[in-house]
Amino acid sequence: MITGKPGIQYYHSLQPINITIENHYFEDSGQISIKHNDSFLYFKNGPMSSGHTHSDENSFCLYYQNKPIFVDPGRYTYMEIEKRYSLKSANMHNVCVIDHNPPEIIKDSWDYDKYPQPIYTYFKKDKNSYYIEGSYYDYTVKNQIYIYKRKIVMIEDDIWLVIDIVILQGKHSVSTRFMLDSDVGYENGLINNLKIVSQSEYKAEKSYISKRYNEVEATIQLIKEEQFEDNYIGANVICDKSYEVIEHKVYQVGSVQPLNNAISYEFKNELKNYLVVIINEEIHTGNKLCVVDGIKFRGKCVIYDKKKGIKIRLRS
Repeated sequence: MITGKPGIQYYHSLQPINITIENHYFEDSGQISIKHNDSFLYFKNGPMSSGHTHSDENSFCLYYQNKPIFVDPGRYTYMEIEKRYSLKSANMHNVCVIDHNPPEIIKDSWDYDKYPQPIYTYFKKDKNSYYIEGSYYDYTVKNQIYIYKRKIVMIEDDIWLVIDIVILQGKHSVSTRFMLDSDVGYENGLINNLKIVSQSEYKAEKSYISKRYNEVEATIQLIKEEQFEDNYIGANVICDKSYEVIEHKVYQVGSVQPLNNAISYEFKNELKNYLVVIINEEIHTGNKLCVVDGIKFRGKCVIYDKKKGIKIRLRS
């Protein structure tokens, strides 16, 4: 370690390195970071590392055009106060919450009485596309076990498809939450130069984050509420506002009934045209080959570049 005046001189002599594309998967901690041009995505679903850990399983942060969009709420303080506890909770992170009950029970600034149990995290990159999958299990207040799985598809630096899956017997509610940075502009579904597309409407609610120790500032949290029975599959499209977003049905070859557990979106602007297909369960009956918009494919996550005629399989 270089300290003192030589260290200061050495620091000022360093030249910045412009990193355009880089990704890392930290398998032991369940953390993934993706840098693609001016966008950055961070995802976390892994074991509790220390008492500093927040209830942020399956949460992610997103920068677009070098500006923070979806953020971690921060820490604020180590005093034993309610605002400190709120910032640790899943309610303040970019996740889904079941029946308005976050998966954790906070004891104090350092400990929990209950915490969700991560199952696995998966990551794959191919060409200009990335696939993330994470899941955990937890128990409801009525001691029902449930599984929450999140999938994220990222294409280049301006398309993200976030899919949330919950498996829980009975009738329940799910709230999907996105915490915005305090400097982000949000109006009519536009988040700066991004648009968010969902099957249900997001509502903007007042909230707060802590960018610096002992300081909080006002921001907005986007929240949508949905009802489900036994199984929930929800899709959230986040992309540059220049894209036309088209939803497609997914069929098994030879069938006229669409697959209920599949999701497909097409992203189209003057320069790009991508088709994304996600199959959320094993196809255990009938043809394993599927078709979307006249294009045949096989796999649980496939991207088709219509401009170049290239298929990318990110999940078999």
